[in-house]
Amino acid sequence: MLKKSYIKNNREVIDRYEKLYEEKIDIEYLKQKLREGYFKSEDIESLAYFRVFIDGCMLLFNNEKTENNNLIIQLAKEYKEIFSGNLSNSILKNERKKYKDFIFNEYLPYLKQTFSNDADVKELLNNFKKDTHKFIYLTKGNNNKEIRSKLENIRNSIAHMQYEGNYDNNVKMMKTLSIKNIDEGELRIEGIVLEEIFHNFVNTLFSNNINRGLPYKISKVIDEKKIFLSATLKTEYIESDGIGIKDINTTMQKLFEKQNGKDDEFEKYIDSNGDKFKKEKKYITSLYKENTIKKLCKKYKIVENKDLLYTLKFCLDIETELSNCIFHMSILNESIIEYLKTKDEGYLERLNELKEDEVSPFIFKLMFLYLKSVNILNYIEESECLDDQIKVKNINIDGFKINTYCDFCRFLTTGVETEKGTFKEALRYLKDEYNKKIKKYVLEKFRNSLAHGKINVEISKKGEIIFIFIDEYKGNKGIIKISDDNLKKFVSQKEFYDNI
Repeated sequence: MLKKSYIKNNREVIDRYEKLYEEKIDIEYLKQKLREGYFKSEDIESLAYFRVFIDGCMLLFNNEKTENNNLIIQLAKEYKEIFSGNLSNSILKNERKKYKDFIFNEYLPYLKQTFSNDADVKELLNNFKKDTHKFIYLTKGNNNKEIRSKLENIRNSIAHMQYEGNYDNNVKMMKTLSIKNIDEGELRIEGIVLEEIFHNFVNTLFSNNINRGLPYKISKVIDEKKIFLSATLKTEYIESDGIGIKDINTTMQKLFEKQNGKDDEFEKYIDSNGDKFKKEKKYITSLYKENTIKKLCKKYKIVENKDLLYTLKFCLDIETELSNCIFHMSILNESIIEYLKTKDEGYLERLNELKEDEVSPFIFKLMFLYLKSVNILNYIEESECLDDQIKVKNINIDGFKINTYCDFCRFLTTGVETEKGTFKEALRYLKDEYNKKIKKYVLEKFRNSLAHGKINVEISKKGEIIFIFIDEYKGNKGIIKISDDNLKKFVSQKEFYDNI
């Protein structure tokens, strides 16, 4: 059991990783720091809980994106193929074999022994041995529903901070996750999740990584032509008769190869496969003409080389770039845990696959802001601060700008009773309501946006990075914006970490 709160633990681990990446991303330097004891064996528990947090971030950010084109449904149906390593290259197939050996020869026997008197866990283990889809067992709720529906139960528990990790310090392993779905005070769903399998499931289905699973989108910035190009899998292709996960994997592998080849080949391949991809083409010359790029580089000390291209790509396609950054952190965190447990240098050598990200330190600064924001989402849910006027009053929302005043007006006047009175009295009443509700509105939009993975970024004419939080529900759309500098201040407030 963690000696500190889960939220404080996440914050401390994020800060430690951010310090490692403060000046640059240098994997050899990182490996040396780990050998010198930057993290120690007593940190394993903190890192194990942080792994659950990272998996939650990946799930929340990509769940609805893969749901929109039904890719997640196809992936979930054929998860056995991924679990068995049938989509991996030869090196990863070897890794997958070792992973399966660990699951069936160590992890499951350990759980069977540890939970020998727990009928629910025994049922979960028996189900999983028969079918690797069944790594979730609901002790309350319909246990016969499809994996996709059960995954939604996990998403809800993560989004509302209704989950808990069960860690064993003796073997330094996260055993299971306990999840709940509580709605309007009523317990609707309760269950147990095999954490090891959930971790693998999320990393393969929601990482948007070509090696570990299946990306739903691939994009490229063509610097010479000042063009942004992206290709997203079409629902019609995914749902075509006779198309399975192996076919989709082959299609995305070819697209990935074209992305790394000549610029013209990437676009030609997208155009020649119009039945498979939704194409987006955007000219970004205005960013250069308005000197926005120069202002951006000056403000953030970005050298106009590949670092700039990665920054532009992050702003133009946060879907793939933020996914890549979170996946990077997942690989890093997992490798460090195993290294601390075994002191096997092989786990440090595994970090070499992260060297391709050494050219983009700035976007990791933005990624850390995202992680801190999700941690504030955790606070909002756990503390139930939106229902506590005193807690809301103490939170500073300076820097946030409301972009959808129609939605805010709807929020402002919800529940307001029409009363007779003068026009001045009505204005005074609305002003009082404004002061009471504006903070709650901003915090609610912030929370809902992160819970549904609907965030974006843009570059202002001043060269500032602007985070955009979008909340869409039942035809209503609320948008709030904030600069990266102001977001740093917002997520650093002590009010989020006191008394938890």
